[in-house]
Formats: sequence, structure tokens, C-alpha cells
Amino acid sequence: MKTSLKRLGLLLRQEVYFNARLILQIHAALFACALILAFVSSGDGFSPQTHSQYFPFYFWTMGIWLTSLSFKDLANPLKATAYLLIPANPLEKYLAKFLLTSLGFIFFGSAVYAGSAALINLFLHLANRSTLPSFELFHFSHLSM
Repeated sequence: MKTSLKRLGLLLRQEVYFNARLILQIHAALFACALILAFVSSGDGFSPQTHSQYFPFYFWTMGIWLTSLSFKDLANPLKATAYLLIPANPLEKYLAKFLLTSLGFIFFGSAVYAGSAALINLFLHLANRSTLPSFELFHFSHLSM
């Protein structure tokens, strides 16, 4: 069977559809952790240093969690049979999982983290607490020593 971009796209869409609820639950749990951290932290809420500490933790946790759940369907014999009978070759199946847990995770996870930082900023502002500095995803000038 030849590799087809159309089949790969359909397989990616299916993977996202079946795992969207789980992915959103994981992001919601980490958002709740960030919100609690922002309210509990002393002084000025989330500082740039807090971002530099929490962002890697967020990516590490999400990466391990999503990658560990990538092939969970193969543990159940009924689901494994259904997964293996999907009309795509093994390379396409592996490539779809790889793209979702690497590139898809990086871009979606970064967008969710930036959105979470904006929401936390709003919550802190509404609670008359100090505000969260705007989160610039690829600008880490505060890390220089």
C-alpha cells in the first residue's frame, strides 16, 4: 500500500477527534495548576521567572502524558483490532501519532499555554491582584544572566 497524504490527513483528523476530550482535560488540569500557582504565589503573581519555571514543567508533563497515551488502544484486544484494521499502512499510522505528539503538541500546547497565561492575567486583574506580564512565547530575555 502506498503512502497517501489524504489518508494521513484523515488519520490525523480521526486521532484528534477520538482524543480531543482527553487532551482538553489534561490542559484544563494544568491550567488549574497554573491558576492556583498564580493565586498562591507571593508578591506580584506570575513573574517572568515563574513563566520560565512553569512553562518547561507544563511541556514536560504534557509531553509525557500525551506520549504515554499514544498507543493505549493497542492494549485492549477489541480496540487493537479496530485500530489495526484502519485502512492505512503502518507508516501512516506511526507518522500520524508522531506528528500529533511532536509538532502538533508543540504548536497546540504553546497556543494553549499563551491563552492560559492571558486568562490568568484576566483573573488576577479581576481579583484586584497584581497582573501577569504578557507572555511572549519566543522571547526569553529574562533568562539571561
